[in-house]
Amino acid sequence: NESKWFHCIKGNFEIKVIEPDVWIDPSMHSKVYNFDLAENSGDVLFIPGGFINGFKAKKPDSVLMIFSDCSLEESNKDDIRFDINKWQF
Repeated sequence: NESKWFHCIKGNFEIKVIEPDVWIDPSMHSKVYNFDLAENSGDVLFIPGGFINGFKAKKPDSVLMIFSDCSLEESNKDDIRFDINKWQF
């Protein structure tokens, strides 16, 4: 349900966004979108609610700012985790 906005403050990040076909056990063939955010680009990535997302720093000491349309309490209730090996990147 939570929508998020990502902005790279320092360094560089790889962000994966997955459009699940179902939520209980999404297919490993669900559509995957790839994004790269870098400092000084001015880019802000919007991820609407209903999408799975994850990110990884590509440079040491990278900093990612994340905004949400939910409170921290609401966000914690909306936190769903999947096996890290479900989607091969």
